[in-house]
Amino acid sequence: MERRLSVLTRSWLRRSLMFCLVGVCVFGLTGLGYSQDPGIPDTVRFEKVGSYIFGPPYHGKAVISVILENDEYLVGFYFPLRWTGSALLDTVSLESSRVIQPHYYAVTIDNVSKTLVCVAVRYGGVLIEPGRGPVVKLIFNATDTGMVTIDSTRIHGIGLILEDTYAWSWYPQIEKGVFELEPIDSLPGDVNLNGSVGLSDAIYLANYLLKSGREPIFLPHCDVNVDCLISIVDVVYLAIYVLKNGPVPIPGCIF
Repeated sequence: MERRLSVLTRSWLRRSLMFCLVGVCVFGLTGLGYSQDPGIPDTVRFEKVGSYIFGPPYHGKAVISVILENDEYLVGFYFPLRWTGSALLDTVSLESSRVIQPHYYAVTIDNVSKTLVCVAVRYGGVLIEPGRGPVVKLIFNATDTGMVTIDSTRIHGIGLILEDTYAWSWYPQIEKGVFELEPIDSLPGDVNLNGSVGLSDAIYLANYLLKSGREPIFLPHCDVNVDCLISIVDVVYLAIYVLKNGPVPIPGCIF
């Protein structure tokens, strides 16, 4: 076990070093260095989209957005982040509402040190237009209730970097995120909120999806296969659970 952990740790360090080198090459050597923000100070902050923690034993999902407020046209960003609390990072994705398809995109996650490096670059075009809104979505597996914090960090001496279309690179301001993961008593799969999970929940969800029926009050109840979507697959999952003792519904991640 010690040997395996050592191999995994060395592997992650090699990947993180590679991403740092990419950050230096893209945002340092090709740019004009780490200058002062040329306009109004850009800001990176964090907002909790939602969480669904069930138990005991407590488990579930928490979704946090990385919010960027910028007044320049950006061609790339380099985000090294660190978090604390009873949560393991599961999925990282770009928010298409603000981020145009990048030419280069890479993510490395280390749930031992609880660090993340996310890099996105669009060559010869705009990656993010001026504005405010989510640019990255973080989906965590919560292993308990309590406080979770997320903040910037430095990987091999390199912190958050933004670069604009004039090849200027700079460190944006950062506002640390502090969130509380609170338990929710209702059962995963209890779509109609009657206190139990049965065939009526599968029927309720099928009517909502296929016949424009009433929308469920708490959507994470419906995402029983935890793919962050609500679809006929969830109906089938519920039916198999009720009728054939299939896998137990799990707290969902759609909010």
